Amino acid sequence: MAFIDTSSRSSNNQNAASQKSNPLYIMLLTLVATLGGLLFGYDTAVVNGAEKSLVDFYIKNITDPQYRDYAVSMIQQYKVLMVLVLCVVAAIISAQMIRLLGAKKGGITCGVIFLIIIAWAFGFVSKAIPV
Repeated sequence: MAFIDTSSRSSNNQNAASQKSNPLYIMLLTLVATLGGLLFGYDTAVVNGAEKSLVDFYIKNITDPQYRDYAVSMIQQYKVLMVLVLCVVAAIISAQMIRLLGAKKGGITCGVIFLIIIAWAFGFVSKAIPV
């Protein structure tokens, strides 16, 4: 039993109205799904007791002074990963800016943003890790 009239007798106004999408609704739906996934992951790690075993496996060796080389390499890898994720996010935002502002204005704006990110990234990655 269908509640939507799918026959070809429906008017053109109804077809046009049913084909329009609401971007705000889609963005809010995506935001809710993202927050749900984040909270589910937090719930799994903290409430169910997996946090202690994760800390023992990943963080316990970093805080021990005899594993300093391991800790430094782990922190350096984390810094590089942060820069890569930031560049991916900046690329996604840049693509949207080019769509909104056009190729010339959007390209110039994105170029400036990437130059700022690259300058920050070199300083961030090359900064010495304190002992």
